[in-house]
Amino acid sequence: MKFSTSTLTAAAVLLASGSAADDTILGAFIFGRHGDRLTKPTTTLTTLGAHQLLNSGQFYHARYLDPESSLRIDGLNLTYHESQLSAQAPNGAVIQMSQWAFFQGLYPPLNTLKGLSAEISETEVISLSESLANGTDLDAPLEGYQYIVSQGVDDDAPDTIWIKGDENCPSFDASSQRYYQSSEFKALNASTYDFYQSLSGLVAGGLSKSKLNYANAYSVFDYINVNAIHNGTFAALISDDDFNRVKWLQDRYTTDLNYNASDSATVIGAKTLLAAMYTNLNATLVARKPLLSMFTGSYDTFSQFFGLTGLIDQDPQTFGGLVNYGASLVLELFKTDSDSTPRVRFLFRNGTETTDALTPYPIFGQDVAGIKFTDFEDLVNENAIHDLQGWCSACGAWKLDLCKPLAPTYEAFEELLADKNAELSSTVASSDELAQSLRNILGTDASSSSGGLTLAGAGGIGAGVTIAVFLIAGAVFLVCRKLLATGATKPPVTKTKMENDDLSSTQSTV
Repeated sequence: MKFSTSTLTAAAVLLASGSAADDTILGAFIFGRHGDRLTKPTTTLTTLGAHQLLNSGQFYHARYLDPESSLRIDGLNLTYHESQLSAQAPNGAVIQMSQWAFFQGLYPPLNTLKGLSAEISETEVISLSESLANGTDLDAPLEGYQYIVSQGVDDDAPDTIWIKGDENCPSFDASSQRYYQSSEFKALNASTYDFYQSLSGLVAGGLSKSKLNYANAYSVFDYINVNAIHNGTFAALISDDDFNRVKWLQDRYTTDLNYNASDSATVIGAKTLLAAMYTNLNATLVARKPLLSMFTGSYDTFSQFFGLTGLIDQDPQTFGGLVNYGASLVLELFKTDSDSTPRVRFLFRNGTETTDALTPYPIFGQDVAGIKFTDFEDLVNENAIHDLQGWCSACGAWKLDLCKPLAPTYEAFEELLADKNAELSSTVASSDELAQSLRNILGTDASSSSGGLTLAGAGGIGAGVTIAVFLIAGAVFLVCRKLLATGATKPPVTKTKMENDDLSSTQSTV
């Protein structure tokens, strides 16, 4: 695999972009895949992977930040300003390291930018060196390295749904199981069994024969691909025909598992990503911050997005398979010189080489040149999952801790407990009042000490009734918990809405 560490020129980017040079770019949302890594499971981003994402960052620097680029984002500074960038990635070494490498290319050290533009402020130039009171002169570390703020998101945090919406999602897991039970999968698993078994000698010591089947198409390809890149002996042994067939089968497997036109659960990850895209671009349009958003995630979210937006059906050769390391998809917010109406267009770059073009494609069957932002908003409202409650409902994930407070039974319990407390407070103000009420019911005299109910006894009954009320409430709570644990709750029906919350796969964590 060839790669280059040289900074791309703006002219080279324009030749590959397919975008009109007279457009004014208002902002962009980039969703990228991590770079080359070792065989899963791993926490190691390789040197090659770091170079891939560095190159990708340089590509987008040349497009969106370079003062000489006609596609520069309007108002975006050449140097890093926290309010102008929104960055998120799942907490995980490979993905986070990939994003950091990307930012090294997007925002290179200040020393490399000096003299390129008058935009490098005196403050930023001065920050490259510093004189202390004791007479010591210090240079900025790493040639003026720019420290970029990125939000790391835990797997169990609410914001994780915007990056990996199919993670911890029972509905998505169920759709995967339906695929494994389908006649199509079973036929492919049977027809390719002998081929996979024939690879046993090649992968001996890495994969057992029991793992060599179509059900493990991704794992088999991943092992062979990593070793074909990093192990010269292995690369010499595997034939092009075997490698290409393993890759073709993996592409088929990834597409079928992450997109089924008749099963909306397969694209849940894309539905939440689409909402994050809209929220950030809308903030760009309304508040002019952020101007650029960069989310880094997994390959399966790409496949789901391609399925949701109709790209797989339209162009299966381009979109029906595993995207390359460092691939990126972009939603660009722009306007033309002849029309001030804000528009959105989709672009895709399947890799990080200088020859990988950022090419526009039509999504949702719309114009490849872009659509009005208001039309994009309508498509989002129709196709996206807009909030955590909507995700919990679509996934049937009410037993998850982040969903429990939003579940209908939880709300019902809160209301019931409030009602019982109010009833108790209004009807039983004190044990004495309850005792007097009981005497009246029983026909006893308040002064009688025999045959009647004593104050202490009535007070005891009052306390007992109080305890009983709370025991009933506790029983209701346990029933609610039982319903949540067994999945017997009915998801709420809510009106979809867009919120400007901070945004943040069962098949892959990287």
